[in-house]
Amino acid sequence: MRSLSGKTIEIVNTDAEGRLLLADALTYAGRFNPAAVVDIATLTGACVIALGEDVIGMLGPTKN
Repeated sequence: MRSLSGKTIEIVNTDAEGRLLLADALTYAGRFNPAAVVDIATLTGACVIALGEDVIGMLGPTKN
């Protein structure tokens, strides 16, 4: 598979296509400089393994 940046990527895990989409979104953002980029991903499997079923995984910028 080839990403938007032109790099060839081999996907050997079905969880990887979301990462490819994020890589393409970051390449797009680098080219067109949008005001914002919002990534809403469902890392359900990884979050359940890491955190359990009673909490969510969330990431955002910190304020200084």
